[in-house]
Amino acid sequence: MKRITAILFLASSVFALSSCGESHITSPLDSSLSSSETTPGSSSVTPKKDSLWGEELGTYMESSFGIDLPFFESDSLEFEKKTDDYGDPSLWVYLHYDDSSIENLESKLSSYATLCIDSGFSVDFNTQRYFDQDTLTYYTFDVYYADINISASKALQLQFLQGAHNGDCLGIYAFSYVPVSEKNWPVSLLKNVVGHDVPHYVVEGATYLSWEQNDGEDSKYGNYVGIAVKGVDKTSEETYSSILKDESYSVNYSMKNSMYIASKDGVSGSISFYYDDVSFDCLYIYVMSVSY
Repeated sequence: MKRITAILFLASSVFALSSCGESHITSPLDSSLSSSETTPGSSSVTPKKDSLWGEELGTYMESSFGIDLPFFESDSLEFEKKTDDYGDPSLWVYLHYDDSSIENLESKLSSYATLCIDSGFSVDFNTQRYFDQDTLTYYTFDVYYADINISASKALQLQFLQGAHNGDCLGIYAFSYVPVSEKNWPVSLLKNVVGHDVPHYVVEGATYLSWEQNDGEDSKYGNYVGIAVKGVDKTSEETYSSILKDESYSVNYSMKNSMYIASKDGVSGSISFYYDDVSFDCLYIYVMSVSY
């Protein structure tokens, strides 16, 4: 999973439609909802010419994500075709209604969640809190997360909420990511992000929380993978260090960074790792395509 949350969406969409990217405004829509049978975890593809979102938006969805997003009626809509911080295509859609009352928009939000479930998405609900630096004010938002696997190496997440244009519409943010399982070492994610796998740290009963991370355009590290191995103890540092050395990695402890850093001739990038016994009791491993 990419480290992208609705906070990023809220920060740039709740108060005003961002001027970045390619934005569009469409005429009012008068299409009826379509229905199709899907199984959980799978996706159904609507040909772009038949997309209820219109040909341009439907084509972008299909080429960027591999599927048509669940269609939802609105009186008008705006959308932006963007590139996320990881260099992948993303989509921001704003559905406007003549009746923009809170009650109506909350009802629309719930209905879209139901539609996503019916379309094979798994849906979670969360309340986010966002601090606006300009007004020194906290804002609280109810956010839905809808996920679906497109293939073994690609998944799609929708984050949707009542937001954008001073809260007068339903906002939908869509982006793709590499699906991972907490039960397994994230081979596909590593190959997708850094171009290769690295020696595994496998422990019976452990879970692997993994993600793609980017520290911003000023960072020299680009996109890299973070892995939190839970269900291990302090000896995991020494154990993983031995595993890497057996695979001809050079492993050194950095006093400056309070972590181990490993590298290997002929293999691009580096592996850094440390055991956190203060907050989470897990081994953190970061795999980069450039040297730490």
